[in-house]
Amino acid sequence: MKGDKMKHVDFSTVDRLLEWDDKLRDGDLSMDQWAIETLLSDCRVKGVPIVFYAPGSDAAVTLSLAAGVDFTPQNPEGETVLFDGAHLEITAYGRVAESFAKRGKIDLAETEGLTALSAQVKFGNLDRVKLLLRHGADVGRFATIARYGNARLTIPQQAINVMTTAGPAEKETLSITLLDLLKAHGLRLDAAEKSDLLQRARTGPRLHEWIDRNL
Repeated sequence: MKGDKMKHVDFSTVDRLLEWDDKLRDGDLSMDQWAIETLLSDCRVKGVPIVFYAPGSDAAVTLSLAAGVDFTPQNPEGETVLFDGAHLEITAYGRVAESFAKRGKIDLAETEGLTALSAQVKFGNLDRVKLLLRHGADVGRFATIARYGNARLTIPQQAINVMTTAGPAEKETLSITLLDLLKAHGLRLDAAEKSDLLQRARTGPRLHEWIDRNL
């Protein structure tokens, strides 16, 4: 049964869960009972839900979800595992996103209003963006950033300011791809919002032109 109280553990528990992950990949089920009981007990490492670290494999995540493990707990800043999820195989990330959607939590936001979709768009993680959109993430959500005078930060703004190590041309292409995905999933702009995006895209001629013609 799922534990009623949060458990505080150290990284040795994470290490054991990662060991379980590896064993499952090899068809070894010997740690299944311990791992599932641990995950059901809502373990935290320094306040961060243990699902932020493990499991990561599709096999382990599938087994965990079938056993009723909740992947939706938030860290102290209000983020969920979907905000990053780099440890999750892409198929596992999709399963976790689906579990959020079934609970009506795909747009669960952190303290300033950022959602997982906003975070994944910011870093240009196309595969994860597509999965979040497939499971109903809202393209119209926005955050209010206190350190910038409560300025509004929208998801299309994140697409324009996408963080990538690619060169300027590749960054423009990525921004256009992200905006096109958002448009396909319901993005609509008023005149002021479009003007803001055009201003932000002024140093990227292809991006600027695309926004002008398509949004």
